[in-house]
Formats: sequence, C-alpha cells, structure tokens
Amino acid sequence: MSKSTALKKFLAYSRAEMLKQVGFDMPMFDRTKPHRLTMEMFMPALYNKGWPKSTPNRYKRQDVTNLIKHAEDLVADVVGIDDSCFIGSRVTKFHGPDYGFIGVRILLEEVEYAEVMPCI
Repeated sequence: MSKSTALKKFLAYSRAEMLKQVGFDMPMFDRTKPHRLTMEMFMPALYNKGWPKSTPNRYKRQDVTNLIKHAEDLVADVVGIDDSCFIGSRVTKFHGPDYGFIGVRILLEEVEYAEVMPCI
C-alpha cells in the first residue's frame, strides 16, 4: 500500500522536528543490540464530547496500535537503527489538554535481551 501525499508530508515534517529535538550530543545507539521503544501520545482530544448520552464509547476512535508503525519507522530513520531491533514497546495515549502538551514523547533504550524474555 502506498503512502498518501498528506501522510508523506506529515512524516517529512515529523522527521525534521524530531531531528531538531534529538541533538548532536545524543549517545550513539548500538545497532546490534535490542531496544525498547516507549511512546506517550498526548492527543488533542481523547474523549468523546457526547458520552455517555450520544456516543457509545467514552474514548475517541483512535486505536493506539494504529499510531505505532509510522512512529516506529520515524524513530528508526532518525536514530539509524533498523526497527527490527525494537523488541519491546509500550504505547500509552493521554488527553493532551490535561497536560498542557499535544504531541509525542519518545524514549528509546537499549535493553538486555533477558529483560524481555517471556516468563516460562
């Protein structure tokens, strides 16, 4: 599936913004090690205004899992790590106005593989 023109523009803008924020003093990531990606998505509006009277659900229809892939690709591109090295992730969405922030906070950290092994 090809990306729409609007999505391409958004990703180009997002990449430029992320590059501004990363800084050149950021430690280099080891491309051979596993990494955990944590994203906090501060949405412009998380709640449906009409709930519970006119909408069946309190939360707007923005699946958190649909927000992940483009953000993963963007982070991988900016820091130079193939996103196949992201072996763990955590994504949480928030009602941005409650925090005075609309956007995404991202944490990428190198982990020991044992930290993400399943409990057997």
